[in-house]
Amino acid sequence: MEEEFVQRYNRVIGKNDLVVWVGDCFFYHTDAEARLLLDQMNGYKVLVMGNHDVKNGKGFMARAGFDAVIEKEMFLQIGDRMCRVCHYPYWNHGKDDRYSDRRPPKMKGEVLIHGHTHSTQRRDGNSIHVGVDAWSYEPALMHEVAKLVGEI
Repeated sequence: MEEEFVQRYNRVIGKNDLVVWVGDCFFYHTDAEARLLLDQMNGYKVLVMGNHDVKNGKGFMARAGFDAVIEKEMFLQIGDRMCRVCHYPYWNHGKDDRYSDRRPPKMKGEVLIHGHTHSTQRRDGNSIHVGVDAWSYEPALMHEVAKLVGEI
């Protein structure tokens, strides 16, 4: 599975591309195992940590090979919109909401780029899910995300 994921990733990500990961990267790996995988993957890698990354910690993720590790959220200009990038969506659709304290506040007109849901749905209102589950197990490409942002 990991070999296939690396191949799919490298098919669409170039050596000099910037890739923003939205968390839940390594559940059961040592930092050496994670490093071995990340070293095979193209691009500069920025991690916005998710709930499964927190247990390993920011230092683990840096040693694993992320070029930057962000604990909560970042903002990214996409087209003419400033977008919040966070692992967590605004809501959990009625499921057990163990992470309500980590979810971003919903701001009128804001676009949220997130992961966490493991859903195949790419867009829900002003939220865009960029987890690989929604993108044929490949990274969501900026032009595709920008198109969705433009629809909001």
